[in-house]
Amino acid sequence: MFADLKNSAFFKNVRVDQGGYAVYWNDEIDISEYELWTHGIPIP
Repeated sequence: MFADLKNSAFFKNVRVDQGGYAVYWNDEIDISEYELWTHGIPIP
């Protein structure tokens, strides 16, 4: 499902969900804020 995110042009087309509770690329690919906080890696 997330294979399309390897394409840098597609990856850069990310949007923040209304309300700010997720980021998404299309109707099939999204990541919740919980997943980002739990599994994300800080980038300096």
